Formats: sequence, C-alpha cells, structure tokens
Amino acid sequence: YRPRLSFDISRAKELWGFGKHMFGISILRFFCVHGDDAFLGKMLGATALGFYQQAFRIGHMVTTEIGGRVAVVAFPAYSKLQDNVAKLRSGYFKAVCVTTLIVFPAAGGLIALAPEITRIAFGAKWLPMVPAMQILCLLGPLKCMQRGPVFMAMGRPDIITKISAMRLVLMVVSIYPLTVKWGMAGTSFCVLGMGLIMQPVAFYELQKLIDAKVRDVLRILSYPLAATLLMMLCLYLVKNAMNSVGPAGLVLLVGIGAAVYSIFILLLSKISSEYDVPALIRDVVKGLKS
Repeated sequence: YRPRLSFDISRAKELWGFGKHMFGISILRFFCVHGDDAFLGKMLGATALGFYQQAFRIGHMVTTEIGGRVAVVAFPAYSKLQDNVAKLRSGYFKAVCVTTLIVFPAAGGLIALAPEITRIAFGAKWLPMVPAMQILCLLGPLKCMQRGPVFMAMGRPDIITKISAMRLVLMVVSIYPLTVKWGMAGTSFCVLGMGLIMQPVAFYELQKLIDAKVRDVLRILSYPLAATLLMMLCLYLVKNAMNSVGPAGLVLLVGIGAAVYSIFILLLSKISSEYDVPALIRDVVKGLKS
C-alpha cells in the first residue's frame, strides 16, 4: 500500500458528526463543573468558595479515581461490541457492578465520617465544609452508571450533549434561589439535583440503545446500597459509643466499616445468585492479567 493524500467527503462528515458533539460536551461540562464555583464565589465570597472547592474535591475524588478509570477502559471495549448489543449490555452491567461495589461504600464511609475526617485531616477550621461535602459525596453513586461510554461507543455522543445542555439550564435556573436560601449547602443541592433529575432521561436513552432495563440496573444497585447503608449504621453506632475520635480511632472506624461492608456484601451475594461477588472479582483479576 502506497500512502497518498486523499479527501473523502463522507468520512469527513462522519468525523465531524461525532467530533462536533465531543467539542460541545467539553464546553458544556466546563460550565457545569465550574459554573457553580464562579457563582458561589460571587455570592458568598472567597472563604466560602475555598470551603466549597475542597468539599467538592473530596466528594468527587472517589468518582474520579474509580468511576473515571472504569469509563476509560470500558469505552474501547464497548466500541468493539457495538454490533453485538447483547454482549455490550452484559459488559455494561458488569461495569456497573464493579464500580458500585467500590464507590458506594467509599461514598457512604465519607458521609458517615465526614466530620472526623475533616477535623483530623484538615483541622477544625474546615468543619464548615462538612455539610456540602456530605451532599457532594452522593454524586459518586450517581456517576457509577457508566452510561457515557455506552453512548459514545454506539456513535451517539449527541445524547451526552443534550443531557449536558439540560443540566446547564437546570443549574442556571436553580442555583440562585438554592444558594440564597441555604448558602454553600444550597449550591451543593443544586449540583446534586441536576444529577438526580437527569437520571430518568439518561436511563430512557440507554434502554432505547441497548435494551438495558431500569429494573435490572436497580437490582444491581440494591446489593451494594443495602450493604453500604448497614455499614453506615454500624459506623454511626460505634462512633457515638466512643468518647472522642482521634487519628487512631478514625483508622479503627475505617477498618470496621471495611470489614462490615465486606461481610454484608458477601452474605448478600450468598443469598442471591444474581450478585456473585467472588465471581465478579475473579473476572476482574482475569481481565487485568490478560
């Protein structure tokens, strides 16, 4: 094959059709991610903005480090399966299982231990950020749905563009009244609310593309959610029984939370054959080795 310059108008249109949405997504996400910072800083000042940004960074950390990594791996895998919807759907369910298995307890632990983590890791002066941090930690479970890679792999980035545009409109409409009423926590509720309201829209589009039923996804989520709630209850009980929580106590609580969650999730996987955690872990390890 001898390389030569050529221009294929049909290929150019295909690339532009995909690329224009990726460009639009980048712009819309920039305003969705940074618009709340700009507004809160203008409304409440630099101090509140510092608290909010730190709260967002901590609350978003789990999603970025875990959910983001899964999305990076999932996109090329989904792309290879775009002509086999059944396998793509199965892969999507497995990706949701893996992500929620880790993100749910991490977010739950951060919510339960937010005051102690903040006081010990950052100092008492950072305690005003705790309510916002607890609210923003709920973004982690919402972003475990891993729908973006599916939409892109199926050649439908326009869906992400539309959802991002709707999120931006919702933020513009709601951020002012919520921030005026509840301050930094109100801004956090605005960001969380955008994610919650968009869930039905995104699930509807996902079901049309790969026939992934909402009830099937909710069934997958129910196991780590139940184990996480039980873990959080145990953490609150143990924490309240302790006179004070220092660094050693915080490490103990983290260990207790990890142990309780592991026990509960394994028990639930034994009760239901639909959620086989050991088999899921073996599949992940096998994929990493290959």
